[in-house]
Amino acid sequence: MKIISLLIMFGTVLQANDLRYFAEHDKREIKSEIIDSQHQLRLISSLPDNWQESDKRSAFVFIHGGGWVAGEPENFIPHMRYFSSRGAVCFSINYRLLKTKNYRWNKKLSDDENKINEQKKLQEYIAGPSLTELISDCEKAMLHIRKNASSYGIDPKGLIVIGDSAGGHLASCMATIVKAEARANALVDCNGITDLTYEPWISNVKPCNDPISKAKQASPVFNIPTQPIPALILHGDQDFIVVEKMAREFHNALYSKGYSSEFKLYKGARHAFIVYNYSATLEETTQCLLDIDAFAVKHKFLKGPATIKMPNYSNSDKRIILESKQVKAGQEFTQVADFPGQFTLSLKIKPEKKFNGSLLQLAGSFGLNHNVHNNGHDLSSCRFRQRNNDFKLIAKQWNDYQLAVFKDKVVITLNGQTLEYEKNLPLGFISNTLIIGKGLKAEIKDLKFYNSPF
Repeated sequence: MKIISLLIMFGTVLQANDLRYFAEHDKREIKSEIIDSQHQLRLISSLPDNWQESDKRSAFVFIHGGGWVAGEPENFIPHMRYFSSRGAVCFSINYRLLKTKNYRWNKKLSDDENKINEQKKLQEYIAGPSLTELISDCEKAMLHIRKNASSYGIDPKGLIVIGDSAGGHLASCMATIVKAEARANALVDCNGITDLTYEPWISNVKPCNDPISKAKQASPVFNIPTQPIPALILHGDQDFIVVEKMAREFHNALYSKGYSSEFKLYKGARHAFIVYNYSATLEETTQCLLDIDAFAVKHKFLKGPATIKMPNYSNSDKRIILESKQVKAGQEFTQVADFPGQFTLSLKIKPEKKFNGSLLQLAGSFGLNHNVHNNGHDLSSCRFRQRNNDFKLIAKQWNDYQLAVFKDKVVITLNGQTLEYEKNLPLGFISNTLIIGKGLKAEIKDLKFYNSPF
């Protein structure tokens, strides 16, 4: 089969101003050290360019989330590499994890056996570390960093702590509960659990006679010291894990105590929006880093403008950037630059009697997949999924297919019938690799990829 294709280099080539570069391509070394052999507490770090031990740089200290039962310091490597590129020495803290007390009933076992196992699970939880000990682990890391400031080339008065979710709780503790020698000089709390008296967070307090009192002792909102520091509280309005009310109450409590506290609510953002390739779009995570960068510059932890850029999805014309008369099933089209985040793709497809596969796929963490089968289709990405059993290709005949991706909707046209999906937030799909007909038994022709939707 003769393949005729045209690829024009369009879009943004992946560079050091793109968050994906720091997540997937940056080669900056990540060092790891054990700071407590008893509990295997680990600290990872990255250094800026032209670093010297005699420097007095700011230190960015990240604390990962995961409900206190999961996660690892490596979750923040992309962020560490970016802020190191901005001149800071970056750290990410490892802390002990709580034992989960939730027991899944095993239907293969008797009720008595399940009750015994459930009790064992509870005892493991009680015997495991407590929230107070997790706070102590992070405090130990903060003390270690400050004590060794001269070796790390940092200013001991320049520690900014950043955490999300359970890590937001621990980061906030580093700005409130811990002793003065360990306290951070600035705080960024992303969707953190700052009041453990809320349900269901109080259940993470070990069984005791007065769980409310115990919860308050480990809650930053009830333990704000009188020495104010700058704080940035970030939250998503689609966070169904940590309520917005908690974030606002923490911000207000800080502000009332004289803290230079700022609050920002991200429209459409879900929980853990700071984490790369998890619940957030690249746009949301980038915006979070831009806001942290601006906060750090405002309070003199960084200098100069941010170097990371928002993804650019804007297109002004309707040029064809890819065209192929004949396409083999599974054929890849790859270019150095990204395909545009908003586009129109059209083709003709003649599936066999039974078919199931990917009609098109923009490969990668922030890509898009349109799977088709005899009974319908499934369109999905990191943050978007729609299935439909009434809208389907007809086997053994040529189908006219078009997919138009806008900033706020997706429109599929099949044999003159149109199906429109509105996305619940602005985003684009980002990839430099387009795969057509992967795993699909079909003939495909007349592929065209336009650099804007219509």
